[in-house]
Amino acid sequence: MENTDSSAGPSPSDLGLAVSNIQQHTQLIGYRNLLSYVSALGVKVFPKTSFDVDSWTQIGSGSFSTTWEANIVTETGTVVAVKQPNASFTRASTDVENSIQHEGLASIVQELRILAHAKLRAHPNLPHVLGVFFREEKYPDGIRPCVIFDLATSNLRKYLTCKDAGDISPSEMTRLASNAADGIGALHACGLVHGDVKPENILLFMREGALTAAVGDLGTCGAPNQISGIITGTLSYCAPEYLDGSPFADHVNKPSRDVYNYGLLLWSMLTLCKEDPFPRGQQYDIQHNDKAAVKSLLEKIPSNAAIPSFRNAILECVQSSPGNRPSIFEASWTLDPASNMR
Repeated sequence: MENTDSSAGPSPSDLGLAVSNIQQHTQLIGYRNLLSYVSALGVKVFPKTSFDVDSWTQIGSGSFSTTWEANIVTETGTVVAVKQPNASFTRASTDVENSIQHEGLASIVQELRILAHAKLRAHPNLPHVLGVFFREEKYPDGIRPCVIFDLATSNLRKYLTCKDAGDISPSEMTRLASNAADGIGALHACGLVHGDVKPENILLFMREGALTAAVGDLGTCGAPNQISGIITGTLSYCAPEYLDGSPFADHVNKPSRDVYNYGLLLWSMLTLCKEDPFPRGQQYDIQHNDKAAVKSLLEKIPSNAAIPSFRNAILECVQSSPGNRPSIFEASWTLDPASNMR
């Protein structure tokens, strides 16, 4: 395969620079920042009468935020996802604020900033922002700013783990995998790196009558040229450059990292997410040895689940050297030559 040097990544973009700026100044992110973003981006603000917060059902949680399923009281039958920071944020009392509050709000602001971007807000393979809701709280007085999204029916891990080999046709597997590549590619085209591509972060929506995959959890995305540290990821699904001591550490925030993760995502689809890609104690050694990595992955794929195009894409994506991996666009073409990604 020709070395495409995809690790170089796109040039800095306005969106990439905005995300980098948010991450460098999380301690300065406050309630007013969110108000400014909402106003500047033209995002709808739901009035407080829109929701009965006592009826919300928790459907997910992370380090900085929790996601709930909720009905919009003023729009009968409309069910949405509500993502809110794990701590309320005061309007002015900085003495009771802490770093967790700032980081949680920064994650919310970042996701809103990305998904409200003109090139991304209606992308079929990314979540759609419907608006924001400012949840008022007492004891102490504060605000818990929430972002309202369209509600996913599931995520890829939940969807696959309840299936048996052969339950999903190769064409459906290919379509969902191509959807994920389209979402990653849209982020890369805007100068962003996701950094945490894994089955849990691939959300499934019903769009235009078809089950559609979208790349979610953008609150920790980063930019290739950011100076605020390493983009956060998940160790079991990481690229080699994310591991301590890797000779490829200089590439840890490059788009090629998402490409490696995408190869592992394809492998997880074929194995129906039954286990992690690599044994934890041997992960470093295996991932820095191309032959060992390929052998370890391919021998775990059930023979009745093998899809040749997936195998070829996995072989290209899980190269230990970032410079030897294809771009996400080329990986998508390998997976599905009929893909519109060029």
